[in-house]
Amino acid sequence: MPTDDDIADQKKLLAAYRQTLAFWLSQRALSGPIHDRPIVEHAIVDARNNIQRIKSILVSWGIAIKDHPDDEPSNSWKPHEVSEDQFNDKELNEVSSESIGKFELATRDKLKDFFHLKDDGLEIRVYLSRHYSRTIWPLLGANAPVREPARSRLMKYEAEEARFLDEPKQFDPFTVVSALEAIEAIKLKDEIERAPLNDVLSRPGLVSDHVREQLVKKRIHVQLGVCPELADLHYSDMLQPGIKIFIGGPRANLGAYYYLYGEEAGILRPKRAQKNVIESINDTDSQWFCEQHNQHCDECNLALIQWWRIDDNHWVFYLSGTGVTGTAAAVAYLRRYWLEKFYEHRNKRGIAKILRVARAKPENIDQYVSRDWPVYNWYDTKPALVEG
Repeated sequence: MPTDDDIADQKKLLAAYRQTLAFWLSQRALSGPIHDRPIVEHAIVDARNNIQRIKSILVSWGIAIKDHPDDEPSNSWKPHEVSEDQFNDKELNEVSSESIGKFELATRDKLKDFFHLKDDGLEIRVYLSRHYSRTIWPLLGANAPVREPARSRLMKYEAEEARFLDEPKQFDPFTVVSALEAIEAIKLKDEIERAPLNDVLSRPGLVSDHVREQLVKKRIHVQLGVCPELADLHYSDMLQPGIKIFIGGPRANLGAYYYLYGEEAGILRPKRAQKNVIESINDTDSQWFCEQHNQHCDECNLALIQWWRIDDNHWVFYLSGTGVTGTAAAVAYLRRYWLEKFYEHRNKRGIAKILRVARAKPENIDQYVSRDWPVYNWYDTKPALVEG
């Protein structure tokens, strides 16, 4: 038979897990849809599983336990009573914070395993595509529907500036990094570095010294930059062993081009000359394009999530697409589903997944910020997953 201390310990754990659950539910409320933060989803599921486990133990001991409306997922709240068993708030906070810290440690261990990082090298380099474009000055023209005196002023400026329009203009590659790709890259960096919880869990007294030291020790660093050109000083860094993520396809990312077409380090690759087509590296006759329309479709992009092991110390991840929207979708998909859909395949030499997504248009660009990616925007192609 359980002792009074046994019962008290289980009730204390139940209260702690309920507080942990409340914390993660508040994080979901603050950060938007749950699928945008994989850690939130798994933390909520983990807390609820432990709550049900402890309640089952107490019930088996003949202890009546009142349900809390958050114990199970529900769209509505059920009337409930507050338990008469109350514990010191400080004591509960310590237990709850400690469990959150330990859960975070476990997540960082999984991230380390997923990206094949070593204890002495917890760093990932992310290379954004370098898009080349000249600035095109906005012009209204004489027939623009604008009011006076604005029209006259604009016509004056445009007439004075007309002689400069034909002059050669310098490229400024960094300013034309895709906004969609950059937004997703920053959010991927935050997900890998566990940015939302770093400041909270590093506060003195919130978790034990041991857990806090481990959290700092296991923090992964993501170095975000633009893919170098051949003449850049850091070009050779891209060729060295390590963990690299190339965001963008071989049409705009020199690293993706080198590894997919030179090293042939992968399974699939977006074609360069043909738009909106992905081909098999080993069998270029095997191709994927928009199944709903055709390879010349202007309504969709393909997204490619892929990794390849060159050797045990050299892994290359490709988050690319047949257009900017496809690339952004690939980054968002890995960020949201690395644990749920890809973690179990982490030791495969290579994995590739293709998705079809609606192409972003200027008039609805806000829909493609990462938190607004609804699940139904992604359509699996066949086969859903390709192993190397």
